[in-house]
Amino acid sequence: MRAVIYDGHSWQDCTLDLATAARQDTSLSWIDIRVDGPDDPSAPPLLSALGVDAASAVTHLKAGPTATFVIGPEQVAGVAWLAGSRTQPTQAWFTFDGRRLVTLRTDGDAAFTQVQAQLANRADLAIKQPTRIVGFVLQAMLMTVQQELTDLAVQVGVLDLDIITATGAPSAAQSQQLVECRQAFQPFAMRYPSYLMAVNSTLIDPDSITALDPAGIAELQTFASLARATESMVLNIADSIRNTVQDLQGQVASWQGNRINQLTVVTVLFLPITFLTGYFGMNFAWIDNLLESAPAYLILGLALPIGVIIVSAGWLARRGFRLSLGQSHDDRK
Repeated sequence: MRAVIYDGHSWQDCTLDLATAARQDTSLSWIDIRVDGPDDPSAPPLLSALGVDAASAVTHLKAGPTATFVIGPEQVAGVAWLAGSRTQPTQAWFTFDGRRLVTLRTDGDAAFTQVQAQLANRADLAIKQPTRIVGFVLQAMLMTVQQELTDLAVQVGVLDLDIITATGAPSAAQSQQLVECRQAFQPFAMRYPSYLMAVNSTLIDPDSITALDPAGIAELQTFASLARATESMVLNIADSIRNTVQDLQGQVASWQGNRINQLTVVTVLFLPITFLTGYFGMNFAWIDNLLESAPAYLILGLALPIGVIIVSAGWLARRGFRLSLGQSHDDRK
């Protein structure tokens, strides 16, 4: 576990003594706790020292992604999305009582560093209007998710273009890459709508919120707008993935059609020869007795099959079939 505390000016490691002092202090503080797992034994004592319900916080971590977002008379609590380390968004649990913000997470170290950098650029905001910090932090966390979604959208778009422009056989690597994109995106896409609903329903009547002043409420409303914009990104990426799947299926169908055309060419070329072989292979007396000379062999055994192949190939070429003696360069890729 690693815990850090922000006093409005700088960050430092948060010990039990500092957590106890922060609980009694009326000035602004933000304590971020990154645990090694839901069962990390170091987390409950620190949370209790901060005056946070440790059992409830740990339960949220064990439950996995949820849609909890609640504003009560004395605090704002719930979950927030941020970019994870496994190319998919993760959740952090938070609580804010007007002066002290506590976040608890199991992942998202890189995203947390980005949030720290953004907060450093607006340190005066946290000092002059402390209630704005919760909304600002939620926005900064969600922006890391938007950046991750943007990267995913670019990846899917490039993959779709590669599939559309490919002329050879379907690539197993492209199919695997599409599967990985879907696996990274699908869990978040399935859970985010319910989370957005919880955020919107909580902020539907801002005048009823007594835990924050107007400045803090305005930051949360900005966060809600950002959350709705994120939903639009989710829907666009979902459409892009579906289109890419369809293009991949079309590529496979086109490749299969080409193989069927090649089989048709081979069949048309060699079916007449098969007929000639069967015909002249019959043991009738007139065939056995009359076709014994070398000219007959050259005409019927060599010239006639070759002529049939030439005529068949010409007929196929006139009807648009591509005839090739070898595999094309694109097919050998």
